[in-house]
Amino acid sequence: MNNPEQITEASLEIVEKPHFYRTGWFVGCCVLLLAAGVFGAYQFRLGQLRARFRAVLEERNRLAREMHDTLIQGCTSVSALLEAHSSLGTRKQMPSMTC
Repeated sequence: MNNPEQITEASLEIVEKPHFYRTGWFVGCCVLLLAAGVFGAYQFRLGQLRARFRAVLEERNRLAREMHDTLIQGCTSVSALLEAHSSLGTRKQMPSMTC
């Protein structure tokens, strides 16, 4: 072994792997998770807006029905009064026509 020509070199390759948080798959998963969070928040807000819109429409419909019923009731009472007035008017006119 004293002969330098017979000495062989041994090499050892050292591979330094990056930490898991510096790998491409981890960054991709983080981007997907962030996109899913943004999409979830968007869907949640959209659901809130739809619920509020539905509540407003229901209230408008309730008010419209109430106003319609009130209007119809008023028209019916006016119609009944007109019929009563016309029937009273014809009774008064009949005796005066015969006299």
